[in-house]
Amino acid sequence: MIADRDPRVKLLTLREYRSSEGRTYFRGWLGDAVVLVFRDDDATPEYGSVATWDAYVVPKKPKPSGDRPAPAAGARRRPSPNRPIPMRRERETADTGAMPNDETPF
Repeated sequence: MIADRDPRVKLLTLREYRSSEGRTYFRGWLGDAVVLVFRDDDATPEYGSVATWDAYVVPKKPKPSGDRPAPAAGARRRPSPNRPIPMRRERETADTGAMPNDETPF
């Protein structure tokens, strides 16, 4: 058991989903790889466990080289995933200087 004072490093976040058949599974990202976790209903619980879950890592498929031309000089690039993208309302008010709750932005 992990004591409260032990240091921890968050590895990933998993989200719980339900399949069309009603089975629960978890999905998340570990870097560029997708992590999928499924309950193993055929496994025999051991050591007082309640259930056994199997985790799979699906690596990102490499993009075929040469299929896409290089972007032209000066072309717009996608925003970096590390930089937040402003919400639509923020973009609309950024040029006018109006506050989002202002009724007349001029």
